[in-house]
Amino acid sequence: MLNWIVTPDASFGEIGMSLLRAVRPWTQWIAGRGFDIDKGEPDLSESDVREKIGILIGDPVIGLDIVRTSIWYVNQAYVTQYSRGRVFCGGDAVHRHPPSSGLGNNTCVQDAHNLGWKLAYSVKGWARPKLLESYSQERAPVGKQVVQRANQSRLDYAPLNACFRVQGAENAVAAGIVRFRDPGPEGVAARKAAQAALDLKQTESSTPKASR
Repeated sequence: MLNWIVTPDASFGEIGMSLLRAVRPWTQWIAGRGFDIDKGEPDLSESDVREKIGILIGDPVIGLDIVRTSIWYVNQAYVTQYSRGRVFCGGDAVHRHPPSSGLGNNTCVQDAHNLGWKLAYSVKGWARPKLLESYSQERAPVGKQVVQRANQSRLDYAPLNACFRVQGAENAVAAGIVRFRDPGPEGVAARKAAQAALDLKQTESSTPKASR
């Protein structure tokens, strides 16, 4: 469903890999790649997007329909108070983070569940209104934790990114891929480093996720 791709011509951004994610197997996909924010927003013209997708999948002439293009930025934000008076917030209104670890849906559903039964009890008179104060107390720390975990999962790509690159080479990724095939000490070290980087990413891959 989610494929990370490293090639000499399609590896950019902080994570250093491009991606293909199946939306409707196997006919509709999200194609994504990073860009250098210091150089401004990327070109989203149809010709440029088609060229980049062709590089990504290794077929520059494949026929495809572009449904939509967009620019997305990483978020790392959470609020410390979810309610004030008769106003209660949850979901993306109180915590924004990248999809790393796939925790967003879980957190939004849990916000709604926590608030829903407390509102029902208060409205029906089964509990005092003070019960509602516990919503923010219980959910705000979780929101903070989820935002930090998601962004840490994003940062944990750095060792894997480094494995595919030989710094100082004309094309760092091309040289890194060649190094992986080296039967000598450098190749052995690179493969061991890649295995350690993948082991680190198991924290993200093994995280329980809600269905989307």
